Amino acid sequence: MNNPAYKLTTALTFETVVAVRENLFQHILSHHNNAICLDLSGVKHCDSAGLALLIDVKKFCQKHDRQLMLTGVSKETQSLAEFCGIHDLLI
Repeated sequence: MNNPAYKLTTALTFETVVAVRENLFQHILSHHNNAICLDLSGVKHCDSAGLALLIDVKKFCQKHDRQLMLTGVSKETQSLAEFCGIHDLLI
């Protein structure tokens, strides 16, 4: 059974990542599907804290035998990830 994508609709910034992280981790643990799809098309801004969150979510998924798939990653977020040397995270 496929789980629908978890769609983020807030900025991923220093101000939001703590709450977003908690909600994401609860979502990951509550779904027993091996694949977790995170839809970032509603994220209008992502700073370095947002990138750190995505890294943390990827590690959390790996720890819990889940595969993280990202969709809807903005050009801004892709550019920031490239600048920070973590573009492979978004692939």
